[in-house]
Amino acid sequence: MDSAANNRASDLAKALQTAQRTGWRVAEQFGPGGVDVILLPTRAQTTRKLGYLDVKDPETMGPRTSRFAVCTNMFNLSGQPAISLPIGTDDNGMPVGVQLMADLAREDLLLRLAGQLEASAPWQRVATGYQGW
Repeated sequence: MDSAANNRASDLAKALQTAQRTGWRVAEQFGPGGVDVILLPTRAQTTRKLGYLDVKDPETMGPRTSRFAVCTNMFNLSGQPAISLPIGTDDNGMPVGVQLMADLAREDLLLRLAGQLEASAPWQRVATGYQGW
């Protein structure tokens, strides 16, 4: 609550306007003459050890979440549909994913593409070392 008390309504309005403008800029990449999908990693970093994102430590939680989820945050704000697909594992057997984004209201495209990718290269259902679960 301390953080909220230190912010003005005008700052919130500016942040919301920035998010909306970002969505418009991303949307310009699609459509006639544009791309069908955008491909990015799901996470900017591989999976961290348990406790890295500690909700009891708000001083580190925000910055760490921002760095960890930088590739997904933009689409959470802009409203473009996105899907994350597990494409493999890192050296520790933890899942690594890719994220596909499409134009507004094109969830159908993402679901069809995800189905085709899974059919051509099925992904691992259980992380290495966790088959007993």
